[in-house]
Order: sequence, then C-alpha cells, then structure tokens
Amino acid sequence: MRLHPIFFITFSIIQLTFKLSAQAVDSIYKVEDLDIHTVQFANVFDGSGSTVISLKEGGTLTLHFDDLNTSLKNFNYTIEQYDRDWKPSRLEKAEYLQGYLEDKIITYQNAQATNIPFVHYQVSVPNENMRISKSGNYLLRVFLDDDNKTTIITRRFIVIEPLVTVSPLQSFPNALIYNTHHEVHFQIDYKNFKISNPNNEIRATVLQNDRWDNAKYTRAPQYIQGESIMYDYADTFAFNAGKEWRYLDLRSTRFRSERVQTLNKGEETWNYTLFADVDRSHQTYIYYPDISGKFFINTTDYNNSTLPQEIIADYVNVNFFLAKKEKIEDTEVYLFGAFSDWKIDDRFKLEFNEQKKIYTKSVLLKQGFYNYFYATTHGTDKAYDISTLEGDWYGAQNDYTVIVYFRPFGARYDRIIGYLKYKIQAQ
Repeated sequence: MRLHPIFFITFSIIQLTFKLSAQAVDSIYKVEDLDIHTVQFANVFDGSGSTVISLKEGGTLTLHFDDLNTSLKNFNYTIEQYDRDWKPSRLEKAEYLQGYLEDKIITYQNAQATNIPFVHYQVSVPNENMRISKSGNYLLRVFLDDDNKTTIITRRFIVIEPLVTVSPLQSFPNALIYNTHHEVHFQIDYKNFKISNPNNEIRATVLQNDRWDNAKYTRAPQYIQGESIMYDYADTFAFNAGKEWRYLDLRSTRFRSERVQTLNKGEETWNYTLFADVDRSHQTYIYYPDISGKFFINTTDYNNSTLPQEIIADYVNVNFFLAKKEKIEDTEVYLFGAFSDWKIDDRFKLEFNEQKKIYTKSVLLKQGFYNYFYATTHGTDKAYDISTLEGDWYGAQNDYTVIVYFRPFGARYDRIIGYLKYKIQAQ
C-alpha cells in the first residue's frame, strides 16, 4: 500500500549509471521454457504488485503463468530461503518451512474462446500445505515432474517481521546530478528491540519500484546516535530517476486505443500495429501516472463474462517501432519491463530497418495494460542501459523500498526486521 507522503529528494556527488550485469539479472527472474508466457507473481491484496508478506499478519502471493503447449504438465514448486545477499541460507528447509517441502500445482484452466490456446496455471503461497516460519529472503521455484534440479520459473519475495521503525530522511540535492537522480537516506529506530552491535548486525537493501535488477546493497551504518541508526551516505543509494514509463493498452480488439495505429485480424490472432516511438532522452519531461514498468492482464471484449480474466484474455501480435535516423553504432535495442522479466532478452530485441530508418519488433503479448522502456546494450558489454533512449529527470515519480536485515553473532540466517516503502517525486 502507498501510505507515505511525497518527499523531496537528494542526489549523490558521483554520477551513477543505470547498468547491471546480465548474469546477475538472470539469477533474479528465470523462465527456462519458451512455451511459458505471462508470468505474474504478487500479493493478491496489494494493487502495487509488491512481493512482500508479513510473518505476523500473514498475506498471500499468487503465481500465474500460461503454457502455450496445451498438453497438461505436472508442475511442482518449492520455497527456498536465501541470505540478504541472495546466497543460499544455512538453514535446512524443515527449519523455515512447515508442512510439505515440495508440492504440486493443482490449479489450472484451459483458455476460453481465445484464438491462441493455452493452459493457465496458478498457485498461492504460503498455503495450508506449505507455511513459512521465519522472515527473510525467499525464492519460489517451479520445476517439472519430480526433477527438482530442472528449474522452469523462479521468483523472489520477502517475508518481514517489523520490529524496528524505518523512516525516510530528507536530504539535499547535489548540483552535479540534481536533474537526473533520486537518492534514498533513512533512519532506523530500535528502542524496543535489542541490537548489541549495529555496525556488524544491521544491513539494508533499497529497491526502486519493487525491482531487484537494480537493487542497491549497503555496508555498515554511517553512524549511530543513541538508539537510532543513520544511513545518510552520499552515493550509496543513488538511483537514476528515469522518466514515466511508456504505456500500451491492449485490452480491446474492438477499438483502437491511443497508442494503436491499426488493428486487424490475422490468420492466427489479432495484430496491433503501434505508432512509432521516438528517443526521449532529450525531450522535455512530462508527468503522467504509470504503473512503474509492470503490467496487468485484462480484456474488455467480454464485459459480461464471469470467467477469470486470465483465461479469456487472448494472445495478440504487437508490432513496436522506434524511429531513428541512423542505427545506433555498436548498440542493440531491446524492449524492457516486467513483461521481459526485468532483463535483456533476445525475444524482445529490435532490428533496424535501414530503408525505413526505424527499429522494429513483433512480440506476442497477452491482452492487458503494459508499461515498457527501450533498453540498450553497447558492444560486448553485457550491462544494459535505460538512459540512452529514455533519459532521466528528477521530477519522475518512483517508489522506494528499504529492507532492514538483522543477523546477530552466531545466527545462521538474516531476519528482516524493518521495512519502509515511500514515494520520491521532486516538486
């Protein structure tokens, strides 16, 4: 839930780039089967799409995915605990899971009245068969049949037990990156919780818009004042501000939405041809609401249907275009967002048409509403960059999440004892 007010922002003294190792990103979100599409995983009671549940108050995260190979499969799942730096926990599964250690996904439905057939699977965790007894970082892992070494899908989530109070600190922008970055500073108050050695026992991670692909991890606190721990470092939690995400409405096959130039029925399914996008890196910033790079599944073609949206929304071909006078030298361009699993994927790589001076890509997407960016890679560098074609502006609105980890001397896992989510949007 977005309960916190908008705060003014600060910027670090050193210019930071929005680049990450492709290998690190692949380890965060994984889909190994090319027939698997439209993977969603979120708190069913939280419209923001977060993957957070409370150890005390409970909560449920639901995984949805489609298999375009319509033969029924025996998908199984398990939950694995990880340390704060996403290395496997020292605990045995039986120490943090109650009930089954592995279980089958038994809820599935065939698509109804769609042009492209598929089977929709879903499972919610925790559940009666598999309960979580400790806070921390977790990975939901889906595998086929009884071969738990062959991973099909992975998704990260966290279980929190708020025992300390986390508050944002107002900070002051540095002129060098005033126009392009957001910086997160915060304070941890532990009056009612014993922490013997904060410098060694406390660490924090900060997420932008619930994403792990550009997460930032801390060293020890900057300083301690009484029963308050201050993270007031310059540079440590500086994020490229980006701009509002591009958007696309695919909910109707009857009417063209704002971004759709033509809409027609092909041999297999509907074809959406979009208006050409342009490079926004030097455009004047314009604010409009977005959904922070995420997507949701919905169709308005069957308004009176009582069937779940997940099985009546169809798959459609979407033709993307990015206008450029010349191909960007030694650079590849990709569609990027939650639908690409927050990573560079060749399935979303655009090709440059020299004759028409335009990048193009046709993508199969499920009906719904999408946010997206254009990401680039340069040369042999596996890192990706958002700023090249999107630009950054300090006025962009972003959600930031602070996760506080606690591991006292002798402990074998990292507890999550503090959690804060709030907005930054400079005025």
